[in-house]
Amino acid sequence: MSSIIGLLISQSPFSCLEEMMKEINFVVSKIPKLFTLLESNESDDDLEKLFNLISDNERKIDNIKKNIRKAISKVIFLPISKRDFIDIVLSLDEIPDSTKSLASLFLLRKLNYPETFKDNIEKIIKSIQNINTLLSDIIFNEIPNLMSTSFKGPDAMAVIEMIDDISVYAYDVENLVHDTLKDVFIYENTFHSSEVLLWTRILRKLEAIAHYQEKTGNVFRRILE
Repeated sequence: MSSIIGLLISQSPFSCLEEMMKEINFVVSKIPKLFTLLESNESDDDLEKLFNLISDNERKIDNIKKNIRKAISKVIFLPISKRDFIDIVLSLDEIPDSTKSLASLFLLRKLNYPETFKDNIEKIIKSIQNINTLLSDIIFNEIPNLMSTSFKGPDAMAVIEMIDDISVYAYDVENLVHDTLKDVFIYENTFHSSEVLLWTRILRKLEAIAHYQEKTGNVFRRILE
């Protein structure tokens, strides 16, 4: 049975979905580097190189998304509705889009990176990475099991528990962003006004990444419940 399921995946849009997730993992893995470069006060060239790397992979993901649309139009059978599959793809696609937008903010001007921000931002990034690990596990490891059980039974319940964990991490990000925004305005007198605006946008963009990760998880939840 597992060999049959593997064949179905390799000949279906699910193989493109795995390819898409692989590239998203690469993009999300670059988020810590943005803040490392900021903290080390590296040159704008280094930040621009990192932005270009993220941007190049975001374009790859756009091309994969186009391939998925083509594959969907040709496939006769999917274990879930085509609409649900496309919703998964569209939600996933927002993650690299938001990461690219985040990276672009670091190119606008030099930023102070206060020590008081660092602990919360590290926790935010860790939660985003944890969510991505769970989404990867669902797409690479759980989907073959779900296909063999028609997306029902104990395997489905196990994935729903993973989605619950995603929601917890996303909620943590929301609270951490809120707390860090309060710090931004507490220390706003030490910033240039444009830095206050930029930090607000950076934090909101991190929150958006977690939001779209959670949204992807909730599409899987809708399919499974």
